[in-house]
Amino acid sequence: MRRILVLLTALCLMFGLSLSVSAADQDRVATAMCTATVSSDGSCRINLTAKLHLENSKQELKVLLPREAAEITLNGNDLIRVTKEGQLQAVDLTSVVGNTAGDFTINLHYVLPDVVEKNKDGILQLSLPLLSGFDYSIEAMEFSVTLPDTITTEPSFFSGYHQADIEKDMLYDIKGANIFGKFNKPLKDHETLLLTMPVEESMFPQPIVEVQSTETAALGMLVCAGLALLFWIIFLRCLPAKPVRCAQPPQGFNAGQTDCVLHLRGADLSLMVLTWAQLGYLLIFRDRSGRVVLYKQMDMGNERSDYEQWYFRKLFGRRNAVDTTGAVYTELCRKASKKPVGMRELMRNFGASLSFFRFFVSGVGLFGGLCIALELAGGSDWQTVLAIILALGGAVSAWVMQGWFWDLRRQRKGNLLAGGVLAVFWLVLGICAGRWDMAAVFVLGIPLGGMLMAAGGRRTELGKQTKEEILGLRHYLTTIPKEDVQRLCSQNPDYYHDLAPYAIALGAGKSFAKRFGNLQIPDCPYLVVEDAQFTTAMQWYEQLQDTVKRMNAGSRRLPLDTLRRITKQ
Repeated sequence: MRRILVLLTALCLMFGLSLSVSAADQDRVATAMCTATVSSDGSCRINLTAKLHLENSKQELKVLLPREAAEITLNGNDLIRVTKEGQLQAVDLTSVVGNTAGDFTINLHYVLPDVVEKNKDGILQLSLPLLSGFDYSIEAMEFSVTLPDTITTEPSFFSGYHQADIEKDMLYDIKGANIFGKFNKPLKDHETLLLTMPVEESMFPQPIVEVQSTETAALGMLVCAGLALLFWIIFLRCLPAKPVRCAQPPQGFNAGQTDCVLHLRGADLSLMVLTWAQLGYLLIFRDRSGRVVLYKQMDMGNERSDYEQWYFRKLFGRRNAVDTTGAVYTELCRKASKKPVGMRELMRNFGASLSFFRFFVSGVGLFGGLCIALELAGGSDWQTVLAIILALGGAVSAWVMQGWFWDLRRQRKGNLLAGGVLAVFWLVLGICAGRWDMAAVFVLGIPLGGMLMAAGGRRTELGKQTKEEILGLRHYLTTIPKEDVQRLCSQNPDYYHDLAPYAIALGAGKSFAKRFGNLQIPDCPYLVVEDAQFTTAMQWYEQLQDTVKRMNAGSRRLPLDTLRRITKQ
């Protein structure tokens, strides 16, 4: 029995010895010393010296520093590799340790621009990160902090592992303007240490750059998002409309007003003109150069709405012909596109404009851009300028990007491309700032706001029915069976030309034309293209689409008076 006990004791001793040797042979930081000197302007110079013991060669070795750290040097060399890692900076130590094992000494020097700021109670407070993280445990660490004047308050320490309990594992002493401290236990790998304490304002007579908190900007973004959602719920909420099969356009609405019904957008005068031409009020002529001229065929009476009569009279007046490149047509196009019409019968609470909703969503972009700017600037001298630029840029980008879902249906590739470029820009900027949440807001949140805006608001029963009929018409135009096409064309040879304006207005022009295949159709009774002959629906669709594009071209240019003002400046 005694021999067994002796054998077990020997095994235990050997096992303990092996553990001791194993621990001694581990990669570690043998000693670390952090010296921090706080200046009267609120900046701080830090010198961190550490002795590393590496048992094996390392392919990658780094030390973490605060994100705001600037003027970083490693062993006196400022040509070092520094990368961003979350909310910190990672300094590559390869230039010192190479790919070899052994003992190494590293000396890091860097500047923190702002370690003193006012807290919520208006008290000046020092927040000094003494340790941001080594890859290895630290056997022994000391630190010293020097302030501009005698210290009269007690510091507090906060650890990543032990939280506020770290103070029981350390000793510190205050002498005059200095704090000296050391740890009586080893520190774990990736340990962090933060010193905080209230300080006297007399220590910092120089103006201190006030570091704007990203939390305030993030709060502003959440407030704007909440207001946008609340506004939408109260004034604009609506369930998705279910299309009702409809083979004819709803009564009382022309092709140019479909966007008013679906999305509360302004009217499209060129598509209204196309409807008037289909009804026989005018003839559209396009010459070889592509110029489009409108010729009045008859006056418009009470059979059409007051709204249409007003625009028809303004368009022709005493004239019988109108050049769509002229100032009259261009100005009327802009006027029609600015305001939806006939909405009071279709919408509830129409006084609550979609513009308010768009402003709230743009506020989300404004504060999101501000938050990214504050993260990128980190309290530097150009923080204010960058904050203004990115905040305004975020607001404008949010306003533009809300039109995504609108432009998806209208197939405006230029606007979609611009929106995509903006999304990628803010995504990259957010990642560089370490704010994935802000990047997600611009890529996902703001287009979601655009989707809610495109829904178009709360409808009356008439408005809901009209929207369902228009959506049903779009579905019908894109799915009409080809045998029905042949039957309808035999009954009405101008069937394609009668519905083409609505198909183009609903973004279904190409799909509708494809349903006719190679079926021969007669010339368009309301569009004359000089020296051209077309026989298929697809050919006529291309001509009608191109004609509408040319008619709208002038309204998308800068007004002449605006252009003159710009050139004078």
